[in-house]
Amino acid sequence: MFNPHWNRNAPFGDDTPSRTLLKDYVWTASPPGIDAVGFTIHRRGAPLGDRLDAFEVLASDPDLYVIHLRRENLLRRYLSFRIMKEDKKGPETAKAMTTEELRREFDQWASDYQVALARFSHCPSIEVSYESLCKKPHATLASVQTFLGLPQRRLSPATRPNRPRDLRKLIINFDKLAASFVDTPWYNQFAEGPKLSANARGEVEL
Repeated sequence: MFNPHWNRNAPFGDDTPSRTLLKDYVWTASPPGIDAVGFTIHRRGAPLGDRLDAFEVLASDPDLYVIHLRRENLLRRYLSFRIMKEDKKGPETAKAMTTEELRREFDQWASDYQVALARFSHCPSIEVSYESLCKKPHATLASVQTFLGLPQRRLSPATRPNRPRDLRKLIINFDKLAASFVDTPWYNQFAEGPKLSANARGEVEL
């Protein structure tokens, strides 16, 4: 698994040409029995994710298969980001958020996701959610193996996901925020029910 976001000590950097990065550090010789290599591209804010020419090189590969991994509940996604950023050195604390802050985050996610879908629209692709991996790991991983044309193997996660906690205890002004999104496509982010998704054109749907 190659993840350029975490390989900061590797002998490449932002000035390394994308073709060199892909050729020398991604498509490298693998041990016997390894027929394919997988790697992560963050949709925003990561070294490879900001290389537009790298996407062109990747998308031209006829053997490329794309797995779009996403969160269904974007509110929990953003909350996790805030906790990771703000509570590194101390106890976890409840967060206050603004309507504008969340609207900007939700809209940015929708935009980024649409770009990702468009970039690889002609490649074989599958959408997998974090929530489905937590709730139905065996079925979800089986569908990924089918998509990749691999023989079925029962795979089990090495770790267990944390049980979702009450958002009202984690977000100080949760009810006020939920009320401000009542007449928007994002209101279902405040309920643990049906979640939004994106269609083939990347448009947000309920």
